[in-house]
Amino acid sequence: YGIFVLAWTISQSIGLFAQVGLDKGVIKYGIEALNRKDGSLSSVLIQSVAIHSIIAIAFSLALYYSSQWLAITVFHKAGLVSPLRMLAVMVPVLSGMHVIVAITRISKRMTYSVICEKILQPASQFGLTILFIAGMGMRVDGAIIAMGASYGIGFLAGVYFSLKLYAFTGTRRLINLPLAWEILRYSFPTSLGAVFAKTNNWVDRLMIGYFLVAGSVGVYQTASKVSSLFMVIASMFHGIFAVLAADLTSKNEKRNLNGIYRANTKWGLYVALPLFLIILFHSDALLQMIFGAPYQRGGGPLVLLAAGQLVNIGTGSVGLVLMMGGQQTRWMVTSMIMFFVNIVGNVLLIPVWGVWGASIATSGSVATMFIIGVFMARKHVGVWPYDRRFAKGLLASLIACVVPLVIGFLHMTNPIFEMLLSAPLIVLVFGIALVKLGLDDDDLWILNRVRRRLAGVRNNFA
Repeated sequence: YGIFVLAWTISQSIGLFAQVGLDKGVIKYGIEALNRKDGSLSSVLIQSVAIHSIIAIAFSLALYYSSQWLAITVFHKAGLVSPLRMLAVMVPVLSGMHVIVAITRISKRMTYSVICEKILQPASQFGLTILFIAGMGMRVDGAIIAMGASYGIGFLAGVYFSLKLYAFTGTRRLINLPLAWEILRYSFPTSLGAVFAKTNNWVDRLMIGYFLVAGSVGVYQTASKVSSLFMVIASMFHGIFAVLAADLTSKNEKRNLNGIYRANTKWGLYVALPLFLIILFHSDALLQMIFGAPYQRGGGPLVLLAAGQLVNIGTGSVGLVLMMGGQQTRWMVTSMIMFFVNIVGNVLLIPVWGVWGASIATSGSVATMFIIGVFMARKHVGVWPYDRRFAKGLLASLIACVVPLVIGFLHMTNPIFEMLLSAPLIVLVFGIALVKLGLDDDDLWILNRVRRRLAGVRNNFA
């Protein structure tokens, strides 16, 4: 499991570089072209796909031919060579799916991206993993093939939807070098900002792999995987916000941008706070139930990692605000500095405190990065996500804390059963408290958008 974790982390990092920020660049320039209605949208899409294809193939070859050096010289794990080479071949698809899905979002219809990224890809990966590992006994190779195939399915679905959404006409040249250079000039610093921000959440796994044995990597990975649920929540809100931010920025509607940013941030916290409370009170039991008793020692690091990710969600889509607001270079520098702070923290703390040291360094650097980002957005973009209405979410959280405290007085002998009893009640009490405290107009707007989005997904499968 530790070998797979290292290979997956390295390939995901390479895949982020291979995107070159085009998942953001194609939305920014695509929205602008769509608003101009001059037929230039197809040219933007063609240049973006062409740039990605060339760069992704280059990164794929680089990872393939450096796999032996990475596995043996850097990580001292000969068993890592084959998984890295397999994943290297998949880099164009791993990164390409996100670029293609971003193209579907330009239409402002999120249904297609949800189908590709949130339904087809994870569902097919889950099913294929069971088939290859449980049915055919392929273990690590099976897990890697399942992941690559699932991204391929999501990629092909994205291509199908893109062809369905857009008529690729209105451009006389297949290759438009001035436009390609303009997109790349915006996307490259955007890419570095996104890469450093995201790998800030992964670099601890690589550092653990360097300093500790594969078993410790597996224990830490379980905690890191559970904390990544917060990143899934964040991505749910980033998807629609990226399109709205690009649209409103191109129209210079800063007041509307600030309102949507505030609502986006508030509802991200509303979704994330109950999950954080469950982890805070039941981290050991949660890891034991999902991964087994040996992994429950990752409970403490899980709480720390979850706290850092809660700050991430609590600052909203601040990275997108800065990137769509023309501040991508400042965000790149900030995320790069905190990335290296994280590495230094891991180097200093892992040899002393092991997985606890990694979680302290990572959680601290992630939280600091996003807090700095919020103040940068306030100064340079003129938006601020907070007002007094956020107090309702905090008060609802305090009320929900009563549930695990009361259940704790029952002194149950089975911690997993205690968690299964407590978790749904935490969510229920939090929701009831929030409704009783009163929903605002922007809350109702968000709920209506979610309802329409779910209806759109259901209609597409009907």
